[in-house]
Amino acid sequence: MEPICIIPAYRVADTEIKSTFAQLEDIFSGFVVVLNDETLDLDRAEAVKELTGSAVWVASIKGPVGKGEAVRAGLRIALGESDSRIFVQMDGHLKQPPAQVARLVERVSSNPQVGMVVANRYGNRFDSLDSHRGAVTDGLSSLITRVTGYQIADTASGMRAYTRELASIFTEKSYCFGYGLELEQLFIAAQYGFSVVQESVDSNMQARSTAAEKIEDNLAALIGYAAKDLEPSERATLHRVMAGIKMRDSFEVDGGVFGIPGICCYNYIGRAEDDEESYSFSVKM
Repeated sequence: MEPICIIPAYRVADTEIKSTFAQLEDIFSGFVVVLNDETLDLDRAEAVKELTGSAVWVASIKGPVGKGEAVRAGLRIALGESDSRIFVQMDGHLKQPPAQVARLVERVSSNPQVGMVVANRYGNRFDSLDSHRGAVTDGLSSLITRVTGYQIADTASGMRAYTRELASIFTEKSYCFGYGLELEQLFIAAQYGFSVVQESVDSNMQARSTAAEKIEDNLAALIGYAAKDLEPSERATLHRVMAGIKMRDSFEVDGGVFGIPGICCYNYIGRAEDDEESYSFSVKM
């Protein structure tokens, strides 16, 4: 059975969804689109089904309810409506060329020892990342590796493929509300002993800032799952960062908890990424 694709569509235009369908119809047996916008738009749900000839299930949730709940809703539908053995979750905004997901599907389907494959949007181009993206990526990767043992460079990547067994576990054990979902999934996979690997993909664009809400959600996942494996001073650092972000302060903390030598500088820059309150990062030696 061909894989099923889950697409949370908050702030994703129908034209982007249609383009995603067009590029992926030959890969997937069906799609689950989760419309988790501010209003429960049933007319739009019916319109989305007409954008492709493939099987489409649409979950319309009055929201925004957060990315985590949107993906879980999509997985519950996919598990109930199909017998697919492989599930893919990906964003519908086309920042990564969608057809590249075929490599992730192949990696899972050809290797029974692999439970999940995470797309690495940066490939082998880490030396070309700006200071903001480099600090974010290296910091999260280092901490995830320390706690789970996974060698995953792009831990927050929204494009990933995994087995039916792991999809079922995610619907039952995942509780993350928002953008911390991707980190939470790594922690859950590790708890249940699944192997997780990465696959390089191209990326059309990457923001040079990060929305404060995303940082808060990722920190919540780190504090919830990783804190028990950290030293008291490191846990205090995570809480210090969370407090600073919630206050929308600019501040500095020791980078040790993130495996970064030097001082991590959190610079509040106002509205930037996706027109949301955002931060830029840098490291001071």
